[in-house]
Amino acid sequence: MADNELFEIIVGTYEEYLLGYKFIKNDREYKLKHTVANHSHKGSLRSVAWHNKFLASAGTDECIHLYDLHLRKECGLLMHHSGTVTSLSFTPDGHYLISGSEDGSIAMFAVGSWVLDKVWSKAHKGKAVNSISVHPSGKMALSIGNDYTLRTWNLVKGRCAYIVNIASKYKRPEIIEWSLCGNYFGLLDESKVDVYSVADGNVIRTLQLKSKISSIQFLQEEKICLGDSIGNITCINFLTGDELWIINSKEENRIKCLKLFDDWLISGNSKGTISVHNISGNKKPILTTSLETSCRITCMTISQIPGDDKSQVITKRKKRKSVFETKSVNEEEYKNLKKHLSSKKFNVHCYPPDQKWHIELL
Repeated sequence: MADNELFEIIVGTYEEYLLGYKFIKNDREYKLKHTVANHSHKGSLRSVAWHNKFLASAGTDECIHLYDLHLRKECGLLMHHSGTVTSLSFTPDGHYLISGSEDGSIAMFAVGSWVLDKVWSKAHKGKAVNSISVHPSGKMALSIGNDYTLRTWNLVKGRCAYIVNIASKYKRPEIIEWSLCGNYFGLLDESKVDVYSVADGNVIRTLQLKSKISSIQFLQEEKICLGDSIGNITCINFLTGDELWIINSKEENRIKCLKLFDDWLISGNSKGTISVHNISGNKKPILTTSLETSCRITCMTISQIPGDDKSQVITKRKKRKSVFETKSVNEEEYKNLKKHLSSKKFNVHCYPPDQKWHIELL
């Protein structure tokens, strides 16, 4: 029986690698197949995002690398930010890529041409932007920063709509995330998550764990998963406050990333382990497969495997404006970077010693 490729897991690592693994089902088992190991970045990665065929990655080297996953090639480099890029998000319709940085700015790039369409240079009074989350409708976004404000952005009109000072309520606001339905959002602060209702703007539930919370992921039916610093994943109904299930870790490795794809919950921890759990039904999740990457995972996104019907999109793709014709990249700097990368050896031996990674400069 032929392998059935369900989705692809893309992770960024502290060791500067962008790694890809396809989640595959065959007649006997589920498994993760290594597909990509890219070393374009010159610093640790902080964020990755995917939409349709495009993948974007960014980190401490202040650059956003762009890839065409259908063609498996790099298609651009955005160098607008002058600080670590902390957050990347595509709008649901795939028209824009939104980025936030420690330089205090939020930028919107037109997908395909990669023209810098809008930039708020002092989005959070010049302080670092910690997290950005785009509403499922694509019409607005939320951001939090080191100025201790929660800001609502009107993406249709391209301006800030509301500003809420949260300095009195939160010590270290790190992550903000919309629910799948868009009626709620969660704000992470150390060991607690406040879940807000959009209807009245109030906190409907405060979820508290004993350990520091490091990642959050909303599920269907008013459920939220919380990954903590000791490796546990807890699922809670945020309307009732009831704990539904918990995945206990045998090793205390921080859960760095949680992502949802259909009935699959994918996690990545600080040790470098990727785990895929089946969460269908109301029973406790079943571990389907796991894999050691030998790198410290920092961020994650899930891409859908293109079907046969998308082959025409690849062969008949529209001619795009060259990335060198935009304001987002300098051609000379891009050529110098390529020259620098081409001088490196792309057959890299990583621990364990018997594992050889083929580095594909996409």
